[in-house]
Amino acid sequence: MYVVAALIIPSLVVLLLAVAVFERVTGRFGWAPWRKRGDGSGMSPLSTAGVEELESHFRGTKDFQRQMKQSSLMLREEESDGAPPRSRVDLDAGTANIVLRKQNDG
Repeated sequence: MYVVAALIIPSLVVLLLAVAVFERVTGRFGWAPWRKRGDGSGMSPLSTAGVEELESHFRGTKDFQRQMKQSSLMLREEESDGAPPRSRVDLDAGTANIVLRKQNDG
């Protein structure tokens, strides 16, 4: 019983390594069906998802990091967010308005 419990994590690591090698070999020839989509965009490899899940069990902050990444991908970035722009480029009019910073002597 103790031997089986001690070999679970190393077995998962070896399995993930085997899946990563399989994905690398089949990815070169386009044989991996889970990496294909109808719209042409590839999906995340299984080995990457497995390593992230394994890492989240050992590092408690990994789940929080993943949630923050997902929430940042959901947010839209606006030009008006952040600091006010000093310089503007208008491609339609063909003009560029560049404002230099004042240098502080001292």
